[in-house]
Amino acid sequence: EPLAPGALALAGLSLEIVPLPGHAPAQMGVAYGEVLYCGDVVFPEETLARHPILFCADLDAWLETLAGLPVLPYARFVPGHGEPVQEIAPLAEANAARLREIRAQVWEVLSEPRESGAVLRVVAAHFDVTFAAPQFYLLALTTIHAALTSLQRAGAAAVEMVENRMVWRRL
Repeated sequence: EPLAPGALALAGLSLEIVPLPGHAPAQMGVAYGEVLYCGDVVFPEETLARHPILFCADLDAWLETLAGLPVLPYARFVPGHGEPVQEIAPLAEANAARLREIRAQVWEVLSEPRESGAVLRVVAAHFDVTFAAPQFYLLALTTIHAALTSLQRAGAAAVEMVENRMVWRRL
């Protein structure tokens, strides 16, 4: 049975399940007392430098989650990668800035209509990323689709079928 947001008693511990969508579908954090274990909703600067194209399922949802993190009532935050922090706002903003940069790069690439794979190649070159294996390419392609969808929702891009190819373009 899937976890639902709210209070949860587990092994004698009083926990709180906190929705943190965006990085992954239906991602949840777990709070215990004044500590939120927030997983991959925020990455430390070192991870942002090492993996500039973050895996992202829903860019808009992730940006919303990141904007709300600093106002959550917790004294410490434990990301999935990195050390616990008391101030989550700087990390949340760094992650949000990267997501906005990815979306902006995707929009720039759409100066001419392109398939999503072509968009990824240009964005990867911008970030100086070389994919060592197909799984890394596919993870990054999910992020490109999230950025394209974000642009589409905002009325800045559209998708159409051209000769059995799915082509994205600016509006």
